[in-house]
Amino acid sequence: MEIILFLFFFVVSLFILCGVIKSAIDGSETAKEIRMIRMILQKQYGKSLKQNKQSDNDYKVMDISYDTCPACGATVKPENNTCPSCGLNLNGKNA
Repeated sequence: MEIILFLFFFVVSLFILCGVIKSAIDGSETAKEIRMIRMILQKQYGKSLKQNKQSDNDYKVMDISYDTCPACGATVKPENNTCPSCGLNLNGKNA
């Protein structure tokens, strides 16, 4: 019975200690500064996502002739639009 009482009071004291530490941390000046920095970074991150968003049409097509397929290494002819082995689109245009 003493062990049960000891464990009960030990657990209760841990909960109280946890609450005291949490309230001390949450109310501190450092915690306020961290929340402010987090808010600033979230705003900046949202702006940068909107500015850097690219659509599929923004990419430039490069005219490079291949002797071998860059994906599988098979030999390709300059007039081939796709690799005869793996089917990779070699000219950058939609098929």
